[in-house]
Amino acid sequence: MNKIKANSSNLESFWYNKDKKRLTIEFWSGSIYEYADVPEQLFNELRLAESQGSYFYKNIRSNFIYKKLKKEGN
Repeated sequence: MNKIKANSSNLESFWYNKDKKRLTIEFWSGSIYEYADVPEQLFNELRLAESQGSYFYKNIRSNFIYKKLKKEGN
């Protein structure tokens, strides 16, 4: 799992656990969310997207079960 620096005004970085199919997103606000059962193809598309923030909001945010790992500012 390598942390990838996002090219986004909202997403700071993200990383993917291939074995568990878990995508973790770190926001500039400091919040961190983990999304479950994300196919590797979606992770690769996010990684290569011209607008990673837009891709995330359209294809991942509301389509997968998630849990908040860290709150803003903590």
